[in-house]
Amino acid sequence: MLDHWPNHDHHAIWTRVERAHLNINFGNEDKATAIIDELVAKLQAGSPVYSYWPAVAGEAYCHAGGCYRKIGKYQKALDCYLKVVQDYPTHRNACLSQCSIGSCYEGLKQSGALSESEADLLTEQAYQAVIENYGDCSSVEYASWRLGQLNFEQQQWGEAAQYFELFREKKPEDCRLNHVLYDLGRAYEQMGERGLAVGVYREFIERYPENSRVEDLVARFEEL
Repeated sequence: MLDHWPNHDHHAIWTRVERAHLNINFGNEDKATAIIDELVAKLQAGSPVYSYWPAVAGEAYCHAGGCYRKIGKYQKALDCYLKVVQDYPTHRNACLSQCSIGSCYEGLKQSGALSESEADLLTEQAYQAVIENYGDCSSVEYASWRLGQLNFEQQQWGEAAQYFELFREKKPEDCRLNHVLYDLGRAYEQMGERGLAVGVYREFIERYPENSRVEDLVARFEEL
């Protein structure tokens, strides 16, 4: 494919992406990086095919970001996702890219490239943009879950409860719901909303009677 259409056929994009994924799977991260670097360079050069089909460029940047993120190249991934959101805001992958921006900031925090305070602020802003700008997108569930966790860790109980409730509404049968309900109840406790806390804990016990946290919740009922 690349031999026949190295520069101008948009199908060559997917060939490069697949080659990159294969190299990642086989542990050849340097080779995968080189492949995606080449793809991004072609995108930035403004090949006529990308100008004619802007959706192709948006898709390519999103896939390039996914490859970079998979191998821990968070800044390069972030640049690709930002390109999608800023230059192709109506693209079908704009929502996914916006959500992935938050994940990249978290990765940059873990790698030490960003301070904790700066990364947390940027992460929250990125996930909030998912909810505000792409309300019907499936990435809203992930964004609300992470925002709930981040605010819970910062002891911002009201905000944590708000986002956990949004996740609960969007994904009532999700495998993460047990953790969300438990933390939601604790957030309500900290807010002094004992009635709401009890209601959440009761739902937890009814849904997950074999969970190891049930005994703790029963004891909490006595305190509440």
